[in-house]
Amino acid sequence: MNNLGHVGVIVKDTEKMKMFYSGLLDLAIDFETEDEDYVQYSVSHCDHKLDLERESLIRADMPGSGYKGVFLRIQTDSLEAIKQLCDSLGGKIVREPVKQDYGKTEMWLEDPEGNLIQAYKDR
Repeated sequence: MNNLGHVGVIVKDTEKMKMFYSGLLDLAIDFETEDEDYVQYSVSHCDHKLDLERESLIRADMPGSGYKGVFLRIQTDSLEAIKQLCDSLGGKIVREPVKQDYGKTEMWLEDPEGNLIQAYKDR
């Protein structure tokens, strides 16, 4: 099963942007890294998350990427199924699955117009 897990906003100034989104959407911070490179909000009345991620995190995940803006995160039981769907629907895998220290395996893909999507699963 594939579900929309998060919407991520790539930002330059995490402190300023977390104040903006907290105030605009009346969100409470669910999780934040000590260096403030990553901030996560739980969205009330649903299971979705809103993330703010400093640009440097995207560059670390995908060196050479100049991507800015918003990306979707898809939670899945099968990254292989996502890869096959992506290929069959005209998308592109931009980074193969990588096991992360925080218990997720993630991969990055682009839709046919180049919009960024991260697919992830619990290990």
